[in-house]
Amino acid sequence: MAFDALFGIGGIIRRVVAKTRTTAGGLSHQRTIILLTLTFCGAVATTLWHMSRLSSNLIESAALQGTILYSETLTELRNF
Repeated sequence: MAFDALFGIGGIIRRVVAKTRTTAGGLSHQRTIILLTLTFCGAVATTLWHMSRLSSNLIESAALQGTILYSETLTELRNF
């Protein structure tokens, strides 16, 4: 009896998964352009965010390096 109950639940799960696959497959075939457009927009947004972070990090490190060089120059000038 317990085996029948588990098999019944497994059958329900298999049917739900099969229906979900069929629905998702149908939507992906019917709406290919929309899915590709959304994927492309997501990739562009992610790329722009990453480039913005890299640019900010580069500006910060360049400013820090410039400050260090200026400090060393002033120290050398005072020692001279």
